Amino acid sequence: MGDGIKNWIPYFYRALRDRTMKKLPQAEFSEYFKEGWTFHSKGIWAEGPGGVFFSNIGGSNFSNRSFYRDTEFQMYMWTQCPDFKQELLGERNRIWRYGYTDKNKFPLKYGIPTQILTRLLKSFL
Repeated sequence: MGDGIKNWIPYFYRALRDRTMKKLPQAEFSEYFKEGWTFHSKGIWAEGPGGVFFSNIGGSNFSNRSFYRDTEFQMYMWTQCPDFKQELLGERNRIWRYGYTDKNKFPLKYGIPTQILTRLLKSFL
């Protein structure tokens, strides 16, 4: 991880995630973790009727910073091409190989100072 405040960023996002999950208990959240990596990934992959496959490209950030401070680009696409669909499913499967949905397995734990700082810095996250 980085130096100084950069070390706290994953913990800030974890605290924001936990607050969101309390408001949406029916939602499922998967977190990417691979030892030694600082990479993150997110996406939408869905299959519709008639074999149509739907996915997105770009940053699907819906945080305060993205809404009020930054411009986010996101594009949606759909295909019926079997080969392209398999490529997209392969990408999803490679990402999900390192995804955890069990909150007890998430490697980062945080305390009250992180919760307080997250609330104070919310518009920058």
